[in-house]
Amino acid sequence: MKHYRMVLTIGIIEICIGGSTLLGNIITVVLSQNDKSFGVFYFVIIAGIISTLLGMGLLKFRKEAYLLLLYFSSVIILSKILIFMNVIHLNGALETAVPGPIKNTASIIYHGFIIAYLNKPGIKQIFHK
Repeated sequence: MKHYRMVLTIGIIEICIGGSTLLGNIITVVLSQNDKSFGVFYFVIIAGIISTLLGMGLLKFRKEAYLLLLYFSSVIILSKILIFMNVIHLNGALETAVPGPIKNTASIIYHGFIIAYLNKPGIKQIFHK
């Protein structure tokens, strides 16, 4: 039962992350405050939709959501490490009000937790097709 609650909590967090990303960007467009290029805006909207759908999939214990979240968490951790190492740099339009080092550190911790938790024995078995 404990595993179900944590998976549901992660699902809700993903929905909140995706939903707030979508809502925030839509509000900036409506208020004519969006200074992102079309490509950056499109990327952020797609990322918000993916996060929301992954969260919904976790709430339904879908195996696809489980596998995709593990994959995307790995990619995010790798990208944040490369940012810290100054190997890659984000377009300024992708930056938020939260300072980069704080946001990137929190992202590594959160996604690292997801990978560690979802790989615990018995977790994979609660997901179905």
